[in-house]
Amino acid sequence: MTEIITALMLWVHLQTGFIIPPPPAIVYLSPAKIKRYAYGCDENPIPHGNKNICDNNVEVAGMPQALYDHTIDTVIVSNTFTIDTVKNKSILLHELIHHMQYANRYNLEVECQGHLEEQAYMLQDQWLRDKYNVNVFETIGLGPLVYHLLTSCEMDY
Repeated sequence: MTEIITALMLWVHLQTGFIIPPPPAIVYLSPAKIKRYAYGCDENPIPHGNKNICDNNVEVAGMPQALYDHTIDTVIVSNTFTIDTVKNKSILLHELIHHMQYANRYNLEVECQGHLEEQAYMLQDQWLRDKYNVNVFETIGLGPLVYHLLTSCEMDY
């Protein structure tokens, strides 16, 4: 995995000029634990608007397949994650982009979290088109509404 992480971060560097930081930790969790982590279900208090999701095990459209936690420089992926598919390579790339955004303090230059997501999805799409002639939307099953929600400043998380 070290070689693919290095290659992907080099690609991001060549596209953005971001310095290449030390690689993040990789943590494997069950999909249920990723959901709890993503929605702050174990925080006290649970973030506004997430209580029903956490308390009632509600299914949510656009459930994250992986996460980057910039507070601990860690990429969190499913315990079934393998690097042998185009989809999973692109998911790892997306999270590494976030790692590099924070390492380069790019998060301080944008208006909101949604703009970090927008850059990550656009770079992920570029990588998929260049390497495999596919797009991010079909590859990871990202619909236009979820994309809009994730990349807007209206729903900052």
